[in-house]
Amino acid sequence: MLKPILHQIGTKRVVLASGSPRRQELIQNLGISDVQLCPSTFEENLDPSQYSFSDYVAMTALGKVREVYERLSKDDATKRPDVVIGADTMVTMDGQMY
Repeated sequence: MLKPILHQIGTKRVVLASGSPRRQELIQNLGISDVQLCPSTFEENLDPSQYSFSDYVAMTALGKVREVYERLSKDDATKRPDVVIGADTMVTMDGQMY
C-alpha cells in the first residue's frame, strides 16, 4: 500500500502524535524508518454520545494530529513536520464505548 510513496516519505519529517514506542515500531514496520515520537496534549474529552464508534476514534486521532502539528509549527517553522500521524484506540463492550 505504501510502497509507491515510501521513497518520498523517507525524505520528509514524519512525526507520530504519540509517546508509544509500540506505535512507533508499528509505523517503522510499514517501512517508515525515521519517525519521531511527540506525545499529544490533546484533551480527550469528546462526548461519545455525539459520535459513532469509528467517528469518535477518528476525531480523537485528528485532535491529536492538529495539536502536535500546531505546537511544532509555531515553535520554529524549520521544524514544522511534513507528515503527522495520529492514532487512537477504543474499547467497546455490548455497544458501549469505554
